[in-house]
Amino acid sequence: MTRLCATAVCFIALCSISAFGQTQTPQAAAPAAALTPGQLRHEYKQKTDHAYYKLSKHGFQGFHCTADPDWDELYRNVKTNAYMMQDLKPALKQTHFEITVGATGASSVTHQLGELPRSAEVADRLRSTADGMDDVVNGALQSWAGLAARILLPDADDDSYDVALSEGKYVLRHHETNSNLRLVVDSAGRLEQLEESNSRATITLHPHWDETAEGLILAGYEASLKVGDETVQKMRVGYVYVELHGMRLPQLITLWIDTPEGVLSGPIAFGKYKFPEKTAVSGDAK
Repeated sequence: MTRLCATAVCFIALCSISAFGQTQTPQAAAPAAALTPGQLRHEYKQKTDHAYYKLSKHGFQGFHCTADPDWDELYRNVKTNAYMMQDLKPALKQTHFEITVGATGASSVTHQLGELPRSAEVADRLRSTADGMDDVVNGALQSWAGLAARILLPDADDDSYDVALSEGKYVLRHHETNSNLRLVVDSAGRLEQLEESNSRATITLHPHWDETAEGLILAGYEASLKVGDETVQKMRVGYVYVELHGMRLPQLITLWIDTPEGVLSGPIAFGKYKFPEKTAVSGDAK
């Protein structure tokens, strides 16, 4: 699977909270239908080249920061053993999460556990929860970076993709050995849907965008994982940004995850930003 969706499979797909509003603007005129494949690729690329906010235009070289999940809020609607939570929550609050994002948008999330609970069961739950949070935060970062730090949408001369028109929208398909990727882009160059499937499952992601003077920036997205005909998990992710060193970077990620134990919902704050020496000094998003 692609780097964007492969991460999402670990904890499911990512997506935006509907409360993150978008400014409605008139859509560009629908592209003409009678175009050669080469002309269609060129037209599609012209639309997407200038549609998005791109960190590369601001000298982005990566960053390091911390992540601080609000465990009280995240577990507010989760039904779990009260005695376990009595020991688990304090241990989670002592867990420190560190994020590193490179110049291409590749990210890694690590954590350092505090003092382990005496109960082996609670300690195991602590480790698995911290590992799961690593995956969630990393998936959210990779999804953000897909259109901010690097180009997720393919180049016009990338012949591994087929581009077609359907109801005035560009439909891109990439056929790999083990999976199929389908992107739907509107006539203004805005990505509306990403779907990736293999013989076992299908991930569908619907991005939502905020408009800025410098292009579209990811406000969030909603996603679902379907195995066969059954939807087995849904997730939403929203983004709040802060401007640091002339760049818009995530300050807050808001999660909504449907789990067997209930809805895991709440914010994760990013702070204590540090940048490579070439791009500048430290900043703090908090």
